[in-house]
Amino acid sequence: MMKRALKLSFLAGLFACLGCADPAPDDDVDAEVDAHVVLPDTTPADSTPEDADVEVDAEEDGDLPERWELQIQGREGALIHYGQRMTFTVKLTSAKQVIPGRKIKFTMLQDGSEKDNIFGTYLSTKSATTNDEGLASVDVIAGDGDTTFRLEARNENTAPVYFEVAIAREGAGLITVRAHYCDQNQRGCVDGSAVGRYKFEGQINQAQAHIIPNMSCDALLRDVRDGKPLPQAFETIPIKDFNELNNVAVFSDLDNQAEFAVLAVGQHKSGDQTGDPNLAAACEKVTVVGGENQLVDLILNDLPLQLKGTYTVKNRFNLTQILQNLDVPALKHVARVLEIFRLFGCSNDECPGRADDIINIICEFFGENASVCQTFKPVASALFRILDGVLFENDGATPTAIAKVFQIISDVLNIAGDMTTIGEIEFRSNPDANGEIAEDSDDRWQQFLFTWHNNCPSDCTRSFSIGAIEGSRDMAGTFKSSLSGMNLKVEDHSFTFKYGKILLGIVEKWVFPRFIDTGSNSTEVSFEEMLEHVLPCEKINGLINKDCTGDDCICQGVLIPALTDVVTQYIEMLEFEGKQFRLSGDVELVDDNYDLKIDYLKGGVWHGVLQFGENAVPLSFNGCFAGCSGKNIGIEECLHLVYPNVTKPDCEIPGANQTKSIDDDDELVEDDSYAYEE
Repeated sequence: MMKRALKLSFLAGLFACLGCADPAPDDDVDAEVDAHVVLPDTTPADSTPEDADVEVDAEEDGDLPERWELQIQGREGALIHYGQRMTFTVKLTSAKQVIPGRKIKFTMLQDGSEKDNIFGTYLSTKSATTNDEGLASVDVIAGDGDTTFRLEARNENTAPVYFEVAIAREGAGLITVRAHYCDQNQRGCVDGSAVGRYKFEGQINQAQAHIIPNMSCDALLRDVRDGKPLPQAFETIPIKDFNELNNVAVFSDLDNQAEFAVLAVGQHKSGDQTGDPNLAAACEKVTVVGGENQLVDLILNDLPLQLKGTYTVKNRFNLTQILQNLDVPALKHVARVLEIFRLFGCSNDECPGRADDIINIICEFFGENASVCQTFKPVASALFRILDGVLFENDGATPTAIAKVFQIISDVLNIAGDMTTIGEIEFRSNPDANGEIAEDSDDRWQQFLFTWHNNCPSDCTRSFSIGAIEGSRDMAGTFKSSLSGMNLKVEDHSFTFKYGKILLGIVEKWVFPRFIDTGSNSTEVSFEEMLEHVLPCEKINGLINKDCTGDDCICQGVLIPALTDVVTQYIEMLEFEGKQFRLSGDVELVDDNYDLKIDYLKGGVWHGVLQFGENAVPLSFNGCFAGCSGKNIGIEECLHLVYPNVTKPDCEIPGANQTKSIDDDDELVEDDSYAYEE
């Protein structure tokens, strides 16, 4: 028979020392023992009689030594058979020097309370004074009932130490399990512990200890990792308020030579009826030895996180200053293009000589001998007198709606610097045993959001897709990452960044359709369509060939294609590839329901670098990101889940004063300091 019918080990599954009261006054122990129990002599050989116990006064003895320490002598766990007695000894030291003449108090603790007598088991004394070797001892005299308890030894100047004591019939064996977990605050760490990802308070706050026959530890740990039901345990003892001190379960009255897999699992107490999630586990095979209490220390290791999957992610960057000051040829070309539109939207009074300036920019692109340059240089002034009739009111200074379009386009670079994208991060594999994640994780940006600050007429927030939603690689990069606790580090990686497409998209997919009615139902208006619509081609053609038709005319056949080529080709040159645009980052992973599956990416920070040439000084910028598991979740819903206590949640760019948020209409809006004023 492996178990006695009246087994009482369940009574002592928990040793809650945090809630213990101060030791009782030093009175003689009143042994409450059944009459039929025959006990041996109750005076320990090495203990000092209670009435002879003299405590040295600290003040008379000078300053107390620093860092007093109690040390257990011998094993921490012990098994005592009915009617027997056993001596327990501690040593009081400081800086490896023994301290004699100090009182040590001894207390039996069970279920968080002090006990004088447990089923006839009692202590020979409640205190003893350290001898010349710094030793103090107490005897435990066993009754005749199965029980387990914790024997505490304490000095007023030290932390207490504890013996795990079991009383059982002769021939029975015990297994005392201590489930160690090194939590996020590094509480509960012992030799061999790795710092875990959870905290005791509210996260890994209970444990289960199991002894299971006829099972291998590998199979049990695999079942725990996979969330499968465990085989029928011989016995299970809960550790309800699991922490660094309350971590012991005692299995008593076990038959000699019985073999068990001893499994301990740390859990989150969910409070529902579906079972509490397993977070960490450890296992060891043990053979029971009759007459002994085997102490099994199990260091619980975190179970693997399931990160694999696709996450909808919002990214924010502020590139305004770095783009304005970056000495890069492609960016200079874009600046020249934007200068064309600034000059188009500028009156003669504000920008004298603008006609020659625009023609000169066109000639830079095509060459001085190109037909477009040779054709329009002689008539530049006359050309802009014609355009002014379209761009400005009769006073020659008040811009029309068309002139405002050109003024807005001239601000495109500033707008694109304050950049927000919606995309996906896909982890194609889970972390390995070392927390490493393969280099095929993918970050792809698929949608561009922006808010206009200057000269915006109304409804200044817009978004558009970057290429095809599925599989777009215009803005994308693959990366390697590593996991430490719940913090993920994204390693430095190159990122394809076709920035010119964003600039073109802003004007063609938002600005032009807002101001120009081409008569079609298209939501996109190209540069060429815009120029055909706004330029007074009939008057421009009259400068050179009045009788032309269609593409044979100088305006439709030369000027519009030339301006379109300058704009689109120069802007499309602006893209960063290879090692030019690089990102690295850090983000907190959130397992909201403790099922080991990541739900949110929270508080992500991007560290960006722009570098042109190996010897060039890298230019750094920051960004932020947050996201949610699942491809189909809306970004507004996502951010309210990630930041549930924030009215208008959003990630925050490190070091940036600007803060954006998602409003109730799922639009990106600025705070009051950046609001557009009519």
